[in-house]
Amino acid sequence: MKSFDGSFSEGAALNAVAWTGLRNPTILWTYSLEADAAVLDTYFQQHLLMNVYPMAPMPKNDHSIQPGSAVVDQGYMDYAPMFDAMHGARWLLSAHPATLSTGTNASVNVLSLPAKAGGKGSDLLIPIMLASATQTTLQLTLHLGPVALKELGRVGPVSSVTLSVLFPGQGATPKTIGAAQAGADGEWESDVPLIRGCGMVIAQLK
Repeated sequence: MKSFDGSFSEGAALNAVAWTGLRNPTILWTYSLEADAAVLDTYFQQHLLMNVYPMAPMPKNDHSIQPGSAVVDQGYMDYAPMFDAMHGARWLLSAHPATLSTGTNASVNVLSLPAKAGGKGSDLLIPIMLASATQTTLQLTLHLGPVALKELGRVGPVSSVTLSVLFPGQGATPKTIGAAQAGADGEWESDVPLIRGCGMVIAQLK
């Protein structure tokens, strides 16, 4: 797909469509959504985990979220800042770049973000999704060994990892978590709070 700017796909094969977007934006057609907050949480979190955008609400369509339901509209707005954070994201394809504490049913992915103009270091986007709604925290371990650093285009080791997190319904300003703790072999560990069973973690590497 290197010659493509992105993809816009019909259907509901979310995971299959996601593979076309390892390096490019991916949008998946959306059909009518159930006006149930728990169902919407699962729907939006699955898309965030796989780095796939749902087609945004648009009146008189048959391919996007149908506007008009207060519950569905609010669900979309709650997660919109987390989708905004994915702009330019690419999958980090080193083996097991992140793991979560045992005893959770959450899933995690790791995406790299484009370098900021004039900035130093690099950022990762780490969607932690689909945990139980009652789980309020878990432990995240990043594995940033030589293979991961080479894919990120870094020539030296990571000296610090600072974390913040976006939550659904909590606005577009990330909440500060703080510095992760360094371990052996490029491991960095931190406790991560969750709201509604998820958190979109932003990791700044220096």
